[in-house]
Amino acid sequence: MRLRVYPLRALQALEAAPIWAALGLFKILPRRAAAAFGAAMARAIGPWLPMTRAARRNLELCFPEKSAAERAALVRAMWDNLGRIAGEFTHRRALWDKSLLAAAERYGADRLRAAALAGERVTLDAERIQIVGAEQFRMLLDVQRPALLFTAHMGNWEVMPWTAARMGLKLAVIYRRPNNPMIARLIEGRRGGLVEFLPKGMQGAFGAARVMENGGRLAMLVDVKENKGVALPFFGRPAMTGTALATLARRYDALVVGVYTERLGPHRARITLERPLEVPRTGDEDADVTAIMSAINARVEAWVRERPDQWLWLHKRWPKELYRN
Repeated sequence: MRLRVYPLRALQALEAAPIWAALGLFKILPRRAAAAFGAAMARAIGPWLPMTRAARRNLELCFPEKSAAERAALVRAMWDNLGRIAGEFTHRRALWDKSLLAAAERYGADRLRAAALAGERVTLDAERIQIVGAEQFRMLLDVQRPALLFTAHMGNWEVMPWTAARMGLKLAVIYRRPNNPMIARLIEGRRGGLVEFLPKGMQGAFGAARVMENGGRLAMLVDVKENKGVALPFFGRPAMTGTALATLARRYDALVVGVYTERLGPHRARITLERPLEVPRTGDEDADVTAIMSAINARVEAWVRERPDQWLWLHKRWPKELYRN
């Protein structure tokens, strides 16, 4: 048995080594230099990696009207963004913008509450972060009811939970743990303790139930393929979509709020919070879950259509036959 385990660990260590080295280098560099270096390396190397074939195919499926040059530019933009995320990851504390809290205090909690009740949209501008829909953020701080936030791999998706935590909104986030345990430890050890991260699977399911039962706020990335999900439209084609969020929303009478992040420049981000979705309760659970997740897919598609340069195009959302050469 040991003879089998040791080669596996050696392969895992070999796979983790370049990630460990890159994160170590990014940690030594100042935040802006780390982000710029990560972006430059990703732009140069990323388009040549085998996984990029899936990104090119996804762009062909979603934007057949775009030219090959336009799609190639989107691939480069995707890798630029991914490289910046890697460079910023080891400096996550520096992603917090202290001037955002000052902007919120100047606007005032009471005015934000009043705007939420009146259905008015409020934008808070700070030096490095802009929040569109700040009244919804205030509502999430105040409301005595569990809430589910759905988001996507857009911009630097790590900025949103970190900013929320610093603004007083405690979040739990369900994420997919890397298959390589050494890589998982590298990533998890650098995320800090302000946000609770729940790995997908049994542990995440129990953690999600606990968060909902305590009236907490749970965030989920909903733009990846779920083999155990249901086929629902996404860019006009059936895509396997997870249903856990919709099931939790119905079971715990939770608010469902869309939130996503965009880059406004190399060192500036926008977080947009949308108004809560309607959660149907027709008595037919399957129909309600389908309706909720279809609405969520539609919102994510709208985000991607508006900013295709910001989305992570590497996931194979559609049936396997669409990716065969």
